Amino acid sequence: MGAQGFNDYESGTDVDQAFRAARTRATEEAEDDGVAADRSGTLATKDSYKIVTPTGMPLKKAEALADKMLGGPGDGFWKWDPAGAIPVLAESTAEIGGWVFFGWAAV
Repeated sequence: MGAQGFNDYESGTDVDQAFRAARTRATEEAEDDGVAADRSGTLATKDSYKIVTPTGMPLKKAEALADKMLGGPGDGFWKWDPAGAIPVLAESTAEIGGWVFFGWAAV
């Protein structure tokens, strides 16, 4: 039983809706690939998330922060922990336009 890191962007202002949409997409992609969702190494393995910063940021910066926070079993995002969630600012406004979900998932 191993683990694989993931880092997914989902548009949407509401984190709950974005999480559900991203998780549904990850589950469907795993099933299309013939992989059990609970062992897909993707967001499909997660049933919750935790917001790691209330401050929105550009997508590239959010992805870099997510990568930096994936340090291994002691990072708080290991395969049995909730996914992390980082708000992403829309390119045309200073409002939240999406979310980066990240973590480690069972494979």
